[in-house]
Amino acid sequence: MTDLIDTTEMYLRTILELEEEDIVPLRARISERLGHSGPTVSQTIGRMERDGLVVVSDDRSLELTDAGRQKAVDVMRKHRLAERLLSDVIGLVRALNAQGGPIAGTVRRLAEPVQVDPELLEQLRAAGVVPGATGQFQFSEGYVLVEMDGREDGLELPVEVAAHIFLVEARARV
Repeated sequence: MTDLIDTTEMYLRTILELEEEDIVPLRARISERLGHSGPTVSQTIGRMERDGLVVVSDDRSLELTDAGRQKAVDVMRKHRLAERLLSDVIGLVRALNAQGGPIAGTVRRLAEPVQVDPELLEQLRAAGVVPGATGQFQFSEGYVLVEMDGREDGLELPVEVAAHIFLVEARARV
């Protein structure tokens, strides 16, 4: 049986995401993004280098080889197709509307980056941002204002956090 999560694919996707965000891919950035220890990241990158997927440059930045880039693009494509399935077919949307309009919806899922951060998870729980809860999500200049139904206080979340909260819009049917 294969692993449920392919670590190599996760690292390739993370390196590609860092490049897309104009952030120099370093082992430290991967460690921060994935919450893996430095030695674990170094060991995995070493294996990927041995397998011809990445090259560690003299400045310690990570460069995808042609084979690594092709695999990373394939992984990212699968990931983005899955996101489209969630949004277009199932009706799940991120709690982020860059056009500025508020989104009224029901929280359906908190993505892995939120789930693995106990402090953030507790902050969201205390504010009522839990699966099954309904509220309004309003995008504004780098953050999302979250106002959950039945709660008096709103919560401001950085866009990077809000992007990992998935909703079913009030008008959508599942």
